[in-house]
Amino acid sequence: MTKSIIKSAGYIVTDKAQSAIYGYGPSADEAWASLVSEMSLAGVTVVGEIDDAEISVSYPHETPANNYKIFAATGALLAAVDENGGNISWGRRGLVACLPSEE
Repeated sequence: MTKSIIKSAGYIVTDKAQSAIYGYGPSADEAWASLVSEMSLAGVTVVGEIDDAEISVSYPHETPANNYKIFAATGALLAAVDENGGNISWGRRGLVACLPSEE
């Protein structure tokens, strides 16, 4: 069985563990801005690199930018994040993040 080609419609930002989606948008820059905005609303500032040992002690309200990854994403995944928030099941097909039903 041949799989159809999967196309990206925008971007998501996830943590290194890929446990949740923290930002999304039609461009990588807008997805990153979404992450920064959401973190700001939670009282957290996205900053440059911080050593892991320092995070909880010295910088309790900061998160290092290098803890996040940006992936291209399908329109269906972007719509699901918009509707349900970033704590949803998702996967990847090749380099594109998608819903499990699209894998």
